[in-house]
Amino acid sequence: MKQLSRIAVVILTMSITIPVQAQLNLTFKEIFKQKKTEIQYLSRQIAELQLYIGAVKKGYTIVQSGLGTIHNIKNGEFTVHDLFYTSQYLVSTAVRSMPAAKKLWRTVAGYTATLQLSYVRCTKAATSPTIKGLLFPKPANR
Repeated sequence: MKQLSRIAVVILTMSITIPVQAQLNLTFKEIFKQKKTEIQYLSRQIAELQLYIGAVKKGYTIVQSGLGTIHNIKNGEFTVHDLFYTSQYLVSTAVRSMPAAKKLWRTVAGYTATLQLSYVRCTKAATSPTIKGLLFPKPANR
């Protein structure tokens, strides 16, 4: 029984001291030179944070250049398509020099001039008092 209690005390003592040593794991320097050790730890932490800042800046630069590339590609595609569709509005010189195209152009120009003249006449007529009364009758007084 005495032997069993001694074993229990040894096991209990070991179970208490081993985790404490693992958690604390302090060195002589950490116990007796706390201020110097703290300065060393803080300077190491500052150096590591500066490395981290450098990595973040490099990553930011990479992302920014990638977004710039995407923007340039997108705008380049738009410019190419814009140039293509703009060129579709232009009549080629081969078509422009054809007699049938010239005749068609004169006919369209004549129609456009006639329509513009008709529009001007109608707007002038719509502002005259007699036409205005017909178009916009006054409501009857009650």
